[in-house]
Amino acid sequence: MASLTPPSSGTTTPDYRAALATRLRGQTIIVPDVLRTVYNNPTIQLNDTEILNGPVEAWLEKYVPTISQRAKKHKANIPLISSHFWTHVPKEKLEVLASFVAWIFLWDDEIDCGSLTLDREERTDAYCDDAIAFIKSCMQPELNHVRPAAGRLHHSGCFIDIGTAMQDGQSKTDRDRYVNAIVAYINSVRASQAQWQVGVDSVEDFIERRSKTIAVYPTLYTHAWGYGIKLPEWIWDHESVQAMVREVSVTVALYNDMASLKKELKADEVDNIIPILVYHHNISAQEAVDMTVKILEDSYKTITAAIGRLESTVDAESDHIKRDVRVWVDACVDMLVGNVAWSLAIPRYLPRTAFSDGNLGFEIML
Repeated sequence: MASLTPPSSGTTTPDYRAALATRLRGQTIIVPDVLRTVYNNPTIQLNDTEILNGPVEAWLEKYVPTISQRAKKHKANIPLISSHFWTHVPKEKLEVLASFVAWIFLWDDEIDCGSLTLDREERTDAYCDDAIAFIKSCMQPELNHVRPAAGRLHHSGCFIDIGTAMQDGQSKTDRDRYVNAIVAYINSVRASQAQWQVGVDSVEDFIERRSKTIAVYPTLYTHAWGYGIKLPEWIWDHESVQAMVREVSVTVALYNDMASLKKELKADEVDNIIPILVYHHNISAQEAVDMTVKILEDSYKTITAAIGRLESTVDAESDHIKRDVRVWVDACVDMLVGNVAWSLAIPRYLPRTAFSDGNLGFEIML
């Protein structure tokens, strides 16, 4: 990843948000077709989206209480993103994984743009603690975790079904890895909320923080169950796998930042790579976009190199291990490029007027 050193890493008061958002509004940004210019025209894989429409709608009616809230979730098109992320997972598992994606949007929105967004009463801590306790009780029943009292807000009821499904088809170690990644994600969101309420952190600190609040880590670790991957623990711990997970997280987070910038600025939200770069480097929004694309390019080079190291590392292993490594690598790439394709296709982020000449770049006035 490109090294970026901000002029300072001090904090500011929350008043900076409105001023920075005002500075950015009215500027026009052009984001290139990264699928072509960064990711070399990949083949965009897609599972059977249609089979998820009914189950996802039933999920929304069960767990999202109001019509207006469900309408907002419809804009995320959960069947589409799930089909991009798990392109070859069988139907019965795809429905479970779509439930997990739906949970991410529901759970995160409570902090990002819901009742806890401006929390000053430590309710966020209770929300996070209760979610962790409930999820562990469902996913790790052998540990006898105590569930929070009925009626507590945690938006995690769907893990009853997720936990039941994931008791079979993977090792306890793989299941624990997934649970630990969910817990780390929840705690990262908690810490991130505390940070952006204080002020702007450095560019490098922001990228590290942002990459951990996008839920890519636990999503990638679902592949062990979704695809039936059986890999020894030393491969999961190998530096090349860890590098891949980190860089996929970075690229998903930063591309989403560019796609969602206009939507966030409407609410004076500037916890986004573009305002962060503008703030620290005193540059235009377009210059910040160009810097972000360069970070994506460098990150993809890091991913490509990590894939090469991983394949070399397992070259002498069994055909089974080499096959599962290839499944893992392909699943990581599916998520990387599928996130871009999904972001460009849904109304949650970009209007159709942002696209013009047939490619998958976009131009938009902030």
